[in-house]
Amino acid sequence: MDATGPRPPAPSPGRWAWLCVTYLASGLPFGIVLGGLLSVHMARLNVREQDAGLVTLFALPWALKVFWAPFVDRFGGRRVWIVGCLVALAVVVAMYAQAVATLPVVERGAAAAAPTIAFPVLGWVAVVLITALSATQDVAIDARAVETFPGREAGPAAGVKVGVYRVAILVAGGLLVGLAPRWGWDGVFFAAAGLLGALGVACLFLPAVPRPPIGPMSIWEPLLRLLRRPGFTGVAFFVLLYKVGDATLSPMATQFLARANGLHWTDGAMATFKTLSIVTAIVGGLVGGYLTKRWGVYRSLWILGGLQAASNLVYAAAAWSRTDAMGWTAVLAESLCAGLGTAPFVALFMISCERGLEGPQYALLSSIFAAAGALAGAFSGYGVHAMGWAPYFALTFLVAAPAFALLPWVKRWLRAIALAG
Repeated sequence: MDATGPRPPAPSPGRWAWLCVTYLASGLPFGIVLGGLLSVHMARLNVREQDAGLVTLFALPWALKVFWAPFVDRFGGRRVWIVGCLVALAVVVAMYAQAVATLPVVERGAAAAAPTIAFPVLGWVAVVLITALSATQDVAIDARAVETFPGREAGPAAGVKVGVYRVAILVAGGLLVGLAPRWGWDGVFFAAAGLLGALGVACLFLPAVPRPPIGPMSIWEPLLRLLRRPGFTGVAFFVLLYKVGDATLSPMATQFLARANGLHWTDGAMATFKTLSIVTAIVGGLVGGYLTKRWGVYRSLWILGGLQAASNLVYAAAAWSRTDAMGWTAVLAESLCAGLGTAPFVALFMISCERGLEGPQYALLSSIFAAAGALAGAFSGYGVHAMGWAPYFALTFLVAAPAFALLPWVKRWLRAIALAG
């Protein structure tokens, strides 16, 4: 995979610190939209369950970024795109805080009797703008990470990426949710806007990573090279299916804990739930990164991916029992195993990119993954409405199974990468 240019330069000091800064910037918008902050706010507004699930459909820009990734990669530096998007994100989140987060909330005890409402149009506009800007900066952030951590460093770097990304989600979906009773929902969204702006200022000092010359090439050639590579179809279907179980579970996990009869956790309990889930996911990501380096990507996908899928059944058990103890068990088990399973998955993306072509190629793989999540998650609210909590959570385990039938294709893909490198 190094045939497109010279070997990467010697590692620069501070590269791990900048990896953390950029993935805080990457994870915070996700934490706002899909990591708990918006979901809990929607629950407090008593927004319809169907609308809560549709948030993932309005998050499709994360899946569509492949169409503008070649332009982001070709025109403008990584730092310009990252800083520009972070400033714009701060403005959009502040607009949401001013317009939507000031709407009256329904008291927890009255939520079951109060009529549900449709999510405001301005809220949907904000979701689309946040995800579009976030997806655009992710093209530059992901490419920079692949450039900075080649080869065997991909596993540990993937673990750190997963961990730091989860820290950002913890800030949005845990800390800020916990502050909502004290600051009000407009206050926490203004705080989120301030954090995004501060990260934009920090990234003004982001060091440049030398990029190898790739010669004359059309803007779409990086994507075409990946698409033409033998075995890509099987790997693409694996990427599509590997996280579908998680994608169908995640939008409704928060809604289940906030709404389900017998639970109705308070904002403080929801913040604690989010905090514990992120902490265990960080541990899972770091351990998963270590195990990926030790075992290799293929074996790690089998073992850690299997644990990731099986952990969804704990949510099914929690839905049947409707006890706080099983609710906490589900939170901890699912988040730990999600972190474990994500590390080798991200490492697969990183080592699949050719040097010099990382931006569009990583965007293509992550867009396939995001498309599956957006489409599967969009119908999660309808699934719960039709089936009930427990059967639906059991179904999320079953839909994760087909990905493992495609692992032989992934093994051949990884062998070809090793021979080429």
